[in-house]
Amino acid sequence: LQAGESLSAITDQFFQAHGIAAHALPASDDPVRTMIHAADGRQLIFQNYFVEERCKPEVRDFTYAGATSAVANPGIIAALRDPALRAVVLCPSNPFVSINPILAVPGIRDALCACPAPIVGVSPIVGGAAIKGPLAKMFYELGQPANCTSVLDHYRDFLTGFIVDHADAEEAKGWDIPTCVTSTIMKTLEDRDALAVAALEFAGELARHDRK
Repeated sequence: LQAGESLSAITDQFFQAHGIAAHALPASDDPVRTMIHAADGRQLIFQNYFVEERCKPEVRDFTYAGATSAVANPGIIAALRDPALRAVVLCPSNPFVSINPILAVPGIRDALCACPAPIVGVSPIVGGAAIKGPLAKMFYELGQPANCTSVLDHYRDFLTGFIVDHADAEEAKGWDIPTCVTSTIMKTLEDRDALAVAALEFAGELARHDRK
């Protein structure tokens, strides 16, 4: 990066070096930094909040430095517009510090809203707790319940369906969005494979229903 290579090119080099056939694209080749606004008035870079502070400061807000001037990766926009695209899966990551920095890049959220393929999300909250990391703590500190509904509300404008764990099946009954209930806690490779298959099958069902 310091030598001037783009993040996209470096990502390709990593994948090629490890023999990974899949293609990955960063949201942007421009830097976007997640900033934590703490209750004590400090603004912390996420890495400092997470590693140095061990997620202890009380959170009041998040901003994404550089996002408004960042240019969305053309490959991502093209992929989201591709009529041959089968599905988009929003993985069970932290909405505030993992997904929102991507959505903050101009053009990406709009492209998701206009995407012709089904978009399914997987909840990172199971039974009121985060699968990993400080997400539940962040929700509470922002005055929101740490549940699947709070996660869903982040993405309602573009999601076609939402996947929750069996532990949250009752909560999902009142939603106005198609829902898939399955095992979402991934402890083994088999768990990961099973969830990936469930997500793609769910997206396929949504696509078939949409074509009727």
